[in-house]
Amino acid sequence: MYTQMDIAPTIAEIIGITFPARDGTPIPRVVMKLSRCKRLLLLIIDGLGFRIYKRYQHYLKPTEGITLRCKPTMMHTTPAIATILTGMHPDHHRVFTAKDTERSASLSIIEHASAQGVTSAIIMEEKGARCFKEDVITIGIDNNDYDDNDAVRAVIRVSKRADFITAHLRVLDRAYHQKREPERAIKTLSQHIREITTQVEDTGILICGDHPPHHLKNDDIPLIAIRNNCGLEGI
Repeated sequence: MYTQMDIAPTIAEIIGITFPARDGTPIPRVVMKLSRCKRLLLLIIDGLGFRIYKRYQHYLKPTEGITLRCKPTMMHTTPAIATILTGMHPDHHRVFTAKDTERSASLSIIEHASAQGVTSAIIMEEKGARCFKEDVITIGIDNNDYDDNDAVRAVIRVSKRADFITAHLRVLDRAYHQKREPERAIKTLSQHIREITTQVEDTGILICGDHPPHHLKNDDIPLIAIRNNCGLEGI
């Protein structure tokens, strides 16, 4: 089975940069699917587990894409995103809290891409965005008032000047914490992704969960690869 650690090495292959040896390895099917796109977008969906994806895949199923099952490494957002972006196991990247992120020497795929001439951007909560080194376009959103609509607008805006974009969307995880059924949040998420796919041209899109819902600890996460403006079914 694939793991979260495979995502960063896969991105390195797609965008054509060198990446230090990591715990993960590239996923050939995804590389072949997205390697000729003009730009690459990584959407990290907070709390998107594989069982939730299967239950609501009529909203999130790619029309012309592939979906793979990946093993998560952690059940918490900060170390999980660190794994996705570094290709390293938490035992190796040692990022478990926001303070660890500030001190970490494990440069992410975003920073490696920027250092090698790929204009790169990160869109996430403000404190996390500030931790990125190198010449990365950082768009921070207030953690206390984090709105995925702001993140979506930022993706569309920055796509005019960045070739590799990463964004963190939180609507699904917030629904769990507010004890709501996830279907409404999945519909909103699907609308966000559709808005991006219809406005960002010639783009390979990777969608993955950071961790499964906290009450489904034995679950996996989906990794969805969509080429160009294929969009999503089911709204």
